[in-house]
This record gives sequence, structure tokens and C-alpha cells, in this order.
Amino acid sequence: MQPFPEFTLTGADGTSITKASLAGKKSLIWFTRSTCPDSVGMQLIAGLDDKLGGKAFTVVVVLVDVDEPSPWLVGWRDGFGRPDWKVAPNKPGDLSAKVNSPSLETKVLLDEQGNVIDTTTWLVDADYVDSLREHVVGP
Repeated sequence: MQPFPEFTLTGADGTSITKASLAGKKSLIWFTRSTCPDSVGMQLIAGLDDKLGGKAFTVVVVLVDVDEPSPWLVGWRDGFGRPDWKVAPNKPGDLSAKVNSPSLETKVLLDEQGNVIDTTTWLVDADYVDSLREHVVGP
């Protein structure tokens, strides 16, 4: 498995998000835009997160090309995802540049040590949610 690069992002709530802060739990890092139509996909992943008790994996939504103020981003996260998800704007040269994110819908799943398990640019649908569940808790 390939290690995910070290990074530091400042969450919309002011907290620091680092690779080290995600250690110990599988993490889904999702590069998207707040105006992207995959907000429905966020609701599907939130449903899986709810079914797994909200503790099986961490979600970090990295918003690219964001102009919205932080309070708006927190409301957006709470409206489409879950309040315990981390949401952070990606500044030029930040994380998306380090991973050469080829798409605004790139999703990278990390294991508990920060290694890449899976990378996809699929839109989130029932098949993707099933695949994510299998990666997180097994078949």
C-alpha cells in the first residue's frame, strides 16, 4: 500500500486536520465542491456512517475552489453530511496538489496507519457505498 502524504488543513470550525490526527481509524478523504451535484452522495455516505454507529471511519471533505465563509461550510456539512465530519477548504498548493487529485470527485480511503486502500472518482451511488462498507468493516 502507498502511504498518503503528510498534510495540515484548517477545518471550517478552526480545528487542525492532519494525517496524524486521523491515525487509528479508517478515513475517507473526499475532494469536492460545495456546489457539486454529489451532495446526494454525501447523504448516502452519511447513511452508511449512521448505520455503522458513526465510529467506523472518519470523513474529511476537502473543498476545492471554495469562496464560501467557514460558518456557511459548517452548515453545508451539517445539512448534507454529519456534524462529526471534518470539512476544510483547500488552499492553492494544499492537499489536492500533493495527491494530484484528477477530479473534483476524488475519494481516497486510508487505513488506520494512513496508507491508501482505495482511490476512486466514481460518483457516490449504492455500489460505491457497498464497496466502502466492505473496505471499512469487511464483506
